[in-house]
Amino acid sequence: MIILQKFRTEINSFREEQAGKEQLGFNFFSIISDFYYRENFHSDILKSCLEIPEFFDAFIKLVKAESGGRPLFKFLNSSISREKHGRIDLCIIDEDSKNAIIIENKLNNAHDMPRQLPRYYESLTKKGYLVNKILYLSLTGKKYPLRHDWTDDDRRTLSNKISIMSSVRSQNLNLEEILEKALLSTSNIDYVVFFKQYKNLLNYLSRQETNNNIMDDFYSKIETSEDLNDLLALQKLIENLPKYRALRLRNHYLNSFAPFLEIAIWKDLVTYFDKFLIADSHFAIDILCLPQSYDVSFFDRKAETNNSSVLMNEKCNLGFQNREGSIRLHRVFDYPNQEKELYEFLDHVLVNLKVNTQNRT
Repeated sequence: MIILQKFRTEINSFREEQAGKEQLGFNFFSIISDFYYRENFHSDILKSCLEIPEFFDAFIKLVKAESGGRPLFKFLNSSISREKHGRIDLCIIDEDSKNAIIIENKLNNAHDMPRQLPRYYESLTKKGYLVNKILYLSLTGKKYPLRHDWTDDDRRTLSNKISIMSSVRSQNLNLEEILEKALLSTSNIDYVVFFKQYKNLLNYLSRQETNNNIMDDFYSKIETSEDLNDLLALQKLIENLPKYRALRLRNHYLNSFAPFLEIAIWKDLVTYFDKFLIADSHFAIDILCLPQSYDVSFFDRKAETNNSSVLMNEKCNLGFQNREGSIRLHRVFDYPNQEKELYEFLDHVLVNLKVNTQNRT
């Protein structure tokens, strides 16, 4: 389909994103405040992290590795500051060597201020510090500093000092790896909980950012009313597909549903075989057509437990399975990959019920 070809990249990206999607769950950062979407919140958290030796050591090692192993400054007398030296988000300074690292936090995707990074650099160099590294931090590492208002001297001076940093492993330099290494090196239970909770929060926020990026790409490709109408028509077709599959099931077995006395559709989505009457039982089969599967259930309408269904299932070797908390027996088949197996299974059930219960109805 032409419409699918046009949006193939976004469809594949969305499927990958959804496959790994998890909810945030219990997280004390989100419980105590709604500020976890804001840069200031993350800068405060990162300052606290950098003041923990295990995190600080993991951070420095990764920055050094990303710099090709080139030696950075020694941290015999280091300090971490917030909103100082010209309102730099985070700044690591060694007062003995006068070396510094700038961390510009863009975890909330904020815009750059005019000549933001050059101004930070100048603020420190005017005080006699040597800026070794400027880390530009965003959730997915796909945000880059704006340079349109930089001077030629800005570009020459800063081009080799700036490194892109992400919250997750989309970049070589990332918080996720630092947090994991800090977790492995600490035995302090408070630090363990703190690092894990913050790592989970960053993963959650980065997934949201990834989804927004996919939607941006998707939105940009809807260029005409014809594109939109094609997508809406496709959406409607997909919505109606479970109903159509239920209808196909009924039509397929319309002349071959014995030993049941009735085959019909209930509420558009359930094809059912009904009225297999034997002894004191009234057996039925429901096939619920879900968007991505078929849920086939076998049960006795007269029973309040699954005892009679279990006995019939075992006697006739039907192949249904118990489901905890249900008085029905079930089998589930994926759609479309296992649709052929579904029809083969139903053929098997009908034949085995008929053969094993002849002369007993």
